[in-house]
Amino acid sequence: MRAACRFAVWDPSRTDYGNPAVCEAAHDYLKENCAVNGLEDIFDNPSQSRTAALNHQLSVEASYVKGILKDLVRAGVLPEPGKTKTSLTKSVRDGMSKFTGSRKNSTVQHAIHLLILRAFARTKPHLLKESTRSKESQPPSESMTEQTVVAVDRSQKQRAPGTAANRTDFFSCLTTFFQEHQEKWGDNVSNGGWVKYIDDAIQVERREHPEDLLPIIPTRDSSASAASTSTGTPVYNPSLPGQVESHGGTFMTPPPPSNLSQFSALFLSPGVSN
Repeated sequence: MRAACRFAVWDPSRTDYGNPAVCEAAHDYLKENCAVNGLEDIFDNPSQSRTAALNHQLSVEASYVKGILKDLVRAGVLPEPGKTKTSLTKSVRDGMSKFTGSRKNSTVQHAIHLLILRAFARTKPHLLKESTRSKESQPPSESMTEQTVVAVDRSQKQRAPGTAANRTDFFSCLTTFFQEHQEKWGDNVSNGGWVKYIDDAIQVERREHPEDLLPIIPTRDSSASAASTSTGTPVYNPSLPGQVESHGGTFMTPPPPSNLSQFSALFLSPGVSN
């Protein structure tokens, strides 16, 4: 279940970080892969108590995994005393390792999404000061009664999708941020106001981490970047392909993808890193 929640939380197209939305995605992932995760009986023969117990445990795991993402963002924005801020490129690598178990297949979309999360977090550092990650979660107690798990499930359902008990926590505010900005700019981050937002975030990353060349993000070269900065032209250039890490730690331009989704082809190029 935790693996399914990791899959859902690390999805670079995610904009709703409420537990109901994350749990729904994790539930769908488990159902689709029930033949390999040993959960066929739960989905083939569902009961109210089984469904409630599954939903409860998914909620526990979702909270834990979201805490991992928050810790990843915090390491690059507000690190623990005595530690240096993590660069964006390293954060993408660390995120792939933490959420997928491998640093392979990171994409421009992953980098852009994490860039946005870091930029948002810089505006609300107070939300990063305390970890939201619960202690290592445990399976539901065998002594939990059907009435208990049904009550837990019912209390979760009474809450509107995408909401949380405390609307001032990091992920509730992040969800609201995406909702408000998508209303203004749409959900394609290669267009409109998103380009300026991303460009500003890149400039901050470059100031804080001059050693990080951000090879995975499509930008103009260094000389053009300097000229662009002086003329007000965005450094971020979504018409250019980003680079992905190849074997040996070098970077290369990936081949264009064969099909598109709501995001431009740019943000779907798979990585081939080692």
